[in-house]
Amino acid sequence: FGAPIGGVLFSLEEASTFWSAKLMWRALTATALASLTLAALQGMDLSFFGLISLKTPDGFTTKNGLTSLPIFAVLGIIGGLFGALFNDIWRRLSAIRPKKRYLRLCEIATLSILTSTVLFYSSLHLGICTPKQDTDWVSRDFERQFNCPDGQYNELASLMFAVKEQSIKEIIFFPDRFHSWKGTKV
Repeated sequence: FGAPIGGVLFSLEEASTFWSAKLMWRALTATALASLTLAALQGMDLSFFGLISLKTPDGFTTKNGLTSLPIFAVLGIIGGLFGALFNDIWRRLSAIRPKKRYLRLCEIATLSILTSTVLFYSSLHLGICTPKQDTDWVSRDFERQFNCPDGQYNELASLMFAVKEQSIKEIIFFPDRFHSWKGTKV
């Protein structure tokens, strides 16, 4: 989340069937101490304070103003509608899901294999080979060669198989890098 304490509250709220105040304070204390320890080990650099860190590159300025609020409001409404649709579909699917443990494990294994296969073959067939960038800020963990000649990287495979934090940074700060029409459709 980029907000470790908020993540603990969210997981307690969503995953718990019983809300214990004693457990909540223990978890919050442990999370706060872990965050401070992580910051101390990184030289008190508080820009990386969780799973997703959106530290901007040097010289990059953001342009957030009141003009972007209507866009965010529309995105929030769309997200809420998709959330309601997801909850409705989940409720309907829960009624027909298997009840036996081994059938549930088979369901999970099937979905896992299907997801991995789709990610792999979509990156293989829809990904476009692009020349590697020579910028200091691009992480060496982002660009995946994945069936491309030397000196090039596969755009879609880089987005799918790189560290998710780095993929989000690349999309936000360097949207021009992803110019292939096939990759943006996926």
